[in-house]
Amino acid sequence: MTLIRSSKLHLVAAIATCLFATGLVPALAVDEEFTPTTVAITQGSSPRTLTVSWDAPATPAGLTGYEVALYPDGNQAGELSVLPVVSASENVEITFPSTGIARGTTYQARVTAQYGSNFYTARSTTGAKAFEAPNAPSAVSAARTDSGTVEISWTGPSDNGGDAVTIYDVTCNSACDALELGSQSLSTSSTSLVLTNLDPLTSRTFSVTASNSKYTSTPGTSNSVVPFLAPSTPAALTTDVGNTVIDVSWGASTVSGATLTGYSVRLFDASDIDFETPLNSKNFTLAQLSGGRSTQFTALTNGNDYVVRVAGVAESNPGFSPPVEGSFRTSGTLTPSIVVTGVAVSPSSLQFTLGGSSQTLTATVTPSNAAIKTTTWSSSNSLVATVNSSGVVTPVGIGSATITVTTTDKLKTATASVTVTAPTVTPALPSAKKNSAWTAKKVALLLGLTVPAKATVKVKAASGMSKICKVKSGKLRMLKAGKTCKVTVTVKPKKGKTKVYKNKKILITA
Repeated sequence: MTLIRSSKLHLVAAIATCLFATGLVPALAVDEEFTPTTVAITQGSSPRTLTVSWDAPATPAGLTGYEVALYPDGNQAGELSVLPVVSASENVEITFPSTGIARGTTYQARVTAQYGSNFYTARSTTGAKAFEAPNAPSAVSAARTDSGTVEISWTGPSDNGGDAVTIYDVTCNSACDALELGSQSLSTSSTSLVLTNLDPLTSRTFSVTASNSKYTSTPGTSNSVVPFLAPSTPAALTTDVGNTVIDVSWGASTVSGATLTGYSVRLFDASDIDFETPLNSKNFTLAQLSGGRSTQFTALTNGNDYVVRVAGVAESNPGFSPPVEGSFRTSGTLTPSIVVTGVAVSPSSLQFTLGGSSQTLTATVTPSNAAIKTTTWSSSNSLVATVNSSGVVTPVGIGSATITVTTTDKLKTATASVTVTAPTVTPALPSAKKNSAWTAKKVALLLGLTVPAKATVKVKAASGMSKICKVKSGKLRMLKAGKTCKVTVTVKPKKGKTKVYKNKKILITA
């Protein structure tokens, strides 16, 4: 081997042809002027290499070459194959695996200068690892997760190239808006990345590469994915509570760029304000809802508070692409209980004379153990009759009205009719003083009866009147003041039909 005595020459040698087993390390002389300095080991210029470099001894005269050896960090006795005496170079690049180097293991370097039979050794102060690029990430997948949102996920390389993967780069391959991702790569240390605000309805693929501290893998490529706008919030949400049940119905959702495939309906305890743990979830296809968008939650606890949420579900490729839920419409607090099924009112009708006393209607709610039995009352015509909160009806005008009782729960109703009439006007009674005596004809005239000329008139006190008034000696005598005398008057004209007037009344005054 020709020796080249130069302090700044470089020699790149393949370990397969340059290393050999040396056995025992030669005896070493200690003399700084003959010892190499600044021994360093670094990653090579290409994958699977290490580079050992050093500065020549201060006294190059007599230097015949160098011996270079590698050993695991902290294990000088475990030297690998040794590069024999070489020309006076200060740089050797070592390729593995032909040297027996374990990829990813940290190694130190020994450099020995040979002066004839004398050897002068120096060692590196830090170590280095030989490694290469990782394998490409696998199982790269792109899936919609929300409106205009895509999640890219992948599995890390099966082989990291001998050095830990420190970063993944995600690149959009086509149809990418510069404001979203464009030609730029997004870096992450995890194995998933969520991209938001993507323009919907455009198909895209994504590539993912893995990098260790020096090298980058080839890319792994995802499936194509089409973000789209999630379904709109259902147009309406109607609920009705019953005995341990909640009935739910809702309006339609719409979606752009995809197919509405069904609806998601979820029941939560009202205390779950973040809607994290549904008590019951129901997923419906459109075919299952052909009879109407409605469902019922049963076997609930009366008195407990619940909340219902409904959202539309859509897929860009039904049966093959993951479904996306739209915005949820949320109900208010719903409390199942024993509900009102009916109400009755009694009596069913009331008759009044204007100015008469108020009367009370009574409402009976069924079932008797309903949770909410309160009612309200109303009048169809408050100019005829009014009603208060207790069902007390008061006449205020002549005519007809309908009084309605309504339950607070379920708004069940019952009615009663009301009629108000004018009071009967009783004409003033004719009067006669106590102890006065009246002929039959004068009695007839007092009572306003018609008495033809030459008619025969007779008067007779009614039964039971003996202490109030009586006929004596052909005259009606008034006996007791403040009482009413009842009489029968018979008028028999000379010609014509006799008329009999019964129970005619005369008020006896003092």
